[in-house]
Formats: sequence, C-alpha cells, structure tokens
Amino acid sequence: MGYLPLTIEQQRKSWIGIMMQPLQNGSRVLEYLDNTPNQGIFRALDLLNREVLVITSPEFIKEILQTNAYDFRKMANVQNFMKVLLGDGLLTVDGEEHKQQRKALNPAFSAKHVQKLYSVFYSKTREMVSYIKEEINASQGQQGIAVDITAWVNRAALDIIGIAALGIDFNSLANPANELSRAYQVIFEPDNTSNIIFLLSIFFTTWTVRLLPLKKAREIRAGSAYVKRYIKEVVTRKTQEHDDEKALHKDILSVASQYGNLTTNELVNQARTFLVAGHETTATAMQWALYTLTRPENLHVQQRLRDEIHKQLPPLNSEQEISAYTLGKSMPYLDAVSKECLRVYGPSPFSRRTAVRDTVLCGIPIRKGTSFLIPNWAINKSKKLWGKRAREFDPERWLHGNEAPNGGADALAFQTFSSGTRGCIGKGFALAEFKIMLAGLVGTFEITKVADEKEVETEWAIIARIYNGFKVNLKPVSNW
Repeated sequence: MGYLPLTIEQQRKSWIGIMMQPLQNGSRVLEYLDNTPNQGIFRALDLLNREVLVITSPEFIKEILQTNAYDFRKMANVQNFMKVLLGDGLLTVDGEEHKQQRKALNPAFSAKHVQKLYSVFYSKTREMVSYIKEEINASQGQQGIAVDITAWVNRAALDIIGIAALGIDFNSLANPANELSRAYQVIFEPDNTSNIIFLLSIFFTTWTVRLLPLKKAREIRAGSAYVKRYIKEVVTRKTQEHDDEKALHKDILSVASQYGNLTTNELVNQARTFLVAGHETTATAMQWALYTLTRPENLHVQQRLRDEIHKQLPPLNSEQEISAYTLGKSMPYLDAVSKECLRVYGPSPFSRRTAVRDTVLCGIPIRKGTSFLIPNWAINKSKKLWGKRAREFDPERWLHGNEAPNGGADALAFQTFSSGTRGCIGKGFALAEFKIMLAGLVGTFEITKVADEKEVETEWAIIARIYNGFKVNLKPVSNW
C-alpha cells in the first residue's frame, strides 16, 4: 500500500467484520463510516487481517465504477462463487466478454420493452393478493391475520421473472411445492451454515461449495444443478421455436436472442442470472419495504401512499392495466416511497473490487491487486452525503422538484443499483416491478406489525435479507 499518501488514515480495524453483524448493531457500521477520518477512502482490514481500501465518496465511486471501470473488477473469489449459482452470465464475467453481453442484453431492458411487461407485474401481483385474501378468509380473520409475507413475495417475484425472462409461468404462487421453487429456497435459505460457506468462498476458493462434505453444500450443489438442467431444457425448446415470431415478441430471453445473436449456452447462463437477480433482490427489497411501512412512525406514510394508489390506479380485481405515464408521472408519492425504501434498505450491502492493473484513482497511484470495498448499505445512509437526517426514512426528500432529482444528494450517493458499466442493467425493470407489487399490497391491505413479532435481524451476505423471514398483519381494505 506504499503508493497511498500518508494523509489517508490507516485504520487497524476489521470493517468487514462489522459489516457482518446483525441489524441491531447496524448503527455501528454507520457510525464507523461517519466518524472515521478520511478523504473519501481509508484503509481497513478484512476478516483475514488483509488490507482493503474502503470507498466513502462519490468521487472515488465514479472513478471505480464509471471512468476506469475495467481497471477494477469484481473480487475473483466472489465471481467464482457466483458462477456456481449463475454460470458465466452478465453478473460474473468481465472485460470484453462483459461488454459484449451487456450490448446484447440492452434491448431487452430498454424502457420500451420493460413497459410491455407491466401487465405481467400487475397480473401476478393480482394473483398473489387473491391467494392472500383466500388465506385470510379461510382463517375467518376479517380483521386481519399474521401472514408470512416473505414466502408470498418470493413466490410472486419468481413467477414474474419466469414469465418476463423466459415466457414461462412457474406457478409457484399456486403450487409452492414445485421443484424449481424448492430448489431456490434451498439454495438461498438463510442459516449459519450458508453464511460459513459464503464467507469461506469469498476468502478462499469455490471448493467450499464444490467439495465440502456438508449437507448444506450438497444441497446447494444439487439445487444449482437442477436449476441449470431445467433452464437448459427451456432454452433449448425456445431456440427450436426461433422461427415462430409469436414466440419471440415479449420475454427478455427471446429479445436477447433476437438482437444479440447469443449461443444456447450463453442464453442458459443469462437465464440463470435473470432468475436469481430478478427474484431474490426484488423479494428482499419488498420485505424491507413492508417492514419499514409497518413501523409506528411510518403508518402515516402508508396511509398517504394508499390514498394516492386508490386515486390513481384501478382496483386489482378490475383487470385494467397500468400505463407507463401513470406509474412514472402520476404517482410521485409511490415513486418517492419506493426510492426511499430502496435507499434505506438496499438489498446489496456492499461491493468488492480488485485493481487488475497498476492505475491511478483520483490522483492516487494504485498497485495491481489492491482490494476495494464499496459499502453500499452505509453510503446510502451516510450523513456526509445525505445530511443530518440520513438515517431517517423520509420519502419527502425525493419530492422537492427537479432541483433535487436524487433525493437531494449526489446521484452516486444512491448505490442500491450500483452505477456505471457494472450497474444493474435491470434497474428500470426492478423499480417498475417493485412499485406495482408495493401498490398492490398497500392498496389492498392495511399492513401492521405482528404484536409478538421479534425485532428483525439482518443476514449479511451477497444480499442483505431479513433473517428467518418476516410476518405482517394484513387486513383487507374495504373500498378498493
């Protein structure tokens, strides 16, 4: 690290260790970020006592993620771990291969194409709400019952990405015991063994997943193998239908195949990526949003949002569709609440990067092999970037007109979707899906905390999820 000037503080503390702590200690992460003297970058130690440079300012983020993005690649062990689950898709490849894949996929994630998928988001939200109502009616709980919302939003998100990405309805809402749904549940179910496997994979190699004689490791391998076989069968079938124009008009994989000239193997890898990135993150974000809106201090936000939903959107059972204009322009409070939920509880807690060549970062010489950490979760709530009320859930920060389009902060202070060439290609897709699902739930139900529900904890991994899921009390709204 001799290239770094002495003005940057050398912190002999384990930042990664702090990041892995549960939510009740989450304030320590934020206080550490705010109170550590730095000029946008500082040294820290990972769990193996190795130095890592922690990035805290938009200027350094811009250099790493935008200006010189291909000088800084994702951490190799994280990439290799993800390849076990996703194959060589957009999230796991680098360099020229990444450029080519992103170019091939861009048409499938254009605003015009995403708008064509609104009906998918709405119909599956309608189906989810219908099943939840049946559950409430069956329990004779007209005044509301405790519902495992984690299970419902996970299954809805999986069905949505199945139709949107592959043109196939997995029917996991109707049949939660189907094999694909169970496979994903096993792969991503949070427990202590999963956390150990994840950490070992980050700091060592993917043999932790491939070779460890642990039951959980075997389950992850078996689940990943089943998903790969299933998707390969789907892609092969769709490839054989390539000449049928009707089969190529809507889903993401078909559009990518049509415009990107991708091989069958490349399509399989992209499909594996879509299914994970397109349902795990959305479901996690929705859980955090409902957790936030059920807190007593935010119930007025929920009611104001419900009022806007009832005014601007047709009831779910009317089967009318949502227009792009309504979702994008006529519902500013839904937009503000959605972005604020995603700011305060973004699903991706941090990003790791490694310098792949000697380079310069904001005037500082950087040696090849230098490791970096971008703490997305903490940057999103940094007082230095968002002001004194950065910790507070406040949708109003997004409602001050065109002079503050990013909640009053630098655009790069909002790291939920990352940015630059490695930023989330499906940002528009994810935000529209999130808004429609949130509107369906808040518009249909009064959502409150379960009386005896314990305070949630966070499982810190690639995705920051609510540990052991989350229940809410749902009471149908009579006038929608």
